[in-house]
Amino acid sequence: MTEVRPAVPADAPELVRLRNVMLEEMPSMAALVGPGPWQATAERILRERLAVPSEELTMPSFVVDDPERPGRLAACAVGTLEERLPSPGNPDGLFGFSSVSAPTPTTGCAVTRRPRRSRRPPPGRAAPPRP
Repeated sequence: MTEVRPAVPADAPELVRLRNVMLEEMPSMAALVGPGPWQATAERILRERLAVPSEELTMPSFVVDDPERPGRLAACAVGTLEERLPSPGNPDGLFGFSSVSAPTPTTGCAVTRRPRRSRRPPPGRAAPPRP
């Protein structure tokens, strides 16, 4: 069974590597990726954000270790969470994105990136169904 675990600051270089793999698979980004200053900045941000206590995380991330290559990740999911002003459709103001990178031997990389709003329903209403 595949073990999923919360990412830790030491995972930052591998998270950046998987992000690069993900971006290489996006037609609009493929020509722009590769070694560059963005990687050092991304690694620094991940190290900082993953070092905070779990209740303060604004970039929750989860990883799967590669069972065949110790020290490498097989897949990751990185989220960003921000607090916006509330609205009728988003009464707590929480908003986020999730980005998943899961390289596979046959397809290269499975990629998803989608916005997510808080799933907490307004008072007196049922939660919306999950997609």
